Amino acid sequence: MPDLIVTVADRSPSGVVVRAEGELDLASAGRLRGAVEEARASGARVLLDLRALVFCDSSGLRLLLGLSAEAREHGWELAIRIGRGGVRRVVDMTHTAGLLNLVDEDAGPPGDGRGEG
Repeated sequence: MPDLIVTVADRSPSGVVVRAEGELDLASAGRLRGAVEEARASGARVLLDLRALVFCDSSGLRLLLGLSAEAREHGWELAIRIGRGGVRRVVDMTHTAGLLNLVDEDAGPPGDGRGEG
């Protein structure tokens, strides 16, 4: 089973990209939360790129929904790119897309305006 690999990249004045690869579940959700919290501490917009996840359970979905709610409540921007894999299936099955700030597959770096919506 693939573990969760989290990388923080593309730090720029317009934002930070946090990429996750592998499995997002109860055992790994804290690692992703920590990376997002570190990225948002810079004060910039955070783009969470989850296209390389192969699995996401209810704990992972709960994390995404919680981070999205925190961003709305506390005035920081979190955009999420989920691709067409495991996260997309979970979001579609639970009808939670409207609660997440999802960006298109081809969205550029944070803050460039391409593919957002």
